[in-house]
Amino acid sequence: MFRNYLLTACIIAAIHCGGEADAQPTGTNKAEPFTESTLIEAVFQSGLRDLKLGNTDAAIEKFSSILAKNPNLVRVRLELGLAYFLARQWNRARNEFFTALSGDLPEPVRTKVLGLIREIDARRGFDWDFSIGVTNVGNQRNYDTIRLF
Repeated sequence: MFRNYLLTACIIAAIHCGGEADAQPTGTNKAEPFTESTLIEAVFQSGLRDLKLGNTDAAIEKFSSILAKNPNLVRVRLELGLAYFLARQWNRARNEFFTALSGDLPEPVRTKVLGLIREIDARRGFDWDFSIGVTNVGNQRNYDTIRLF
């Protein structure tokens, strides 16, 4: 699956770089060479477009494929959490947001992420926190000694 995104990224990067297959380093009149970071950026931008268009499944796949190779990319993790949030996958969104919070985030971003976590918790309610069992405390019969016939 990641190969398909890399192929798409190569095509996007080729269009962006003017189709130059033998691109030269900066300082010449030719485009930048393809690097892993330009491919990651192309896949990331494609994921952002998918997210903007409401195609959360495609965005989740793209962001996940990037994080599989580079798990420390906080911005990608935040966008993956947002994609899960929009897809109503509350547990996954919450996990991604908490992982992103463990990094160094600017205060406005941290505040927004905490607000999203609170919204997830409000939507999920208490159904995941505890379970209730019902028992009859007053029934002291010993069913081994009771004869039915």
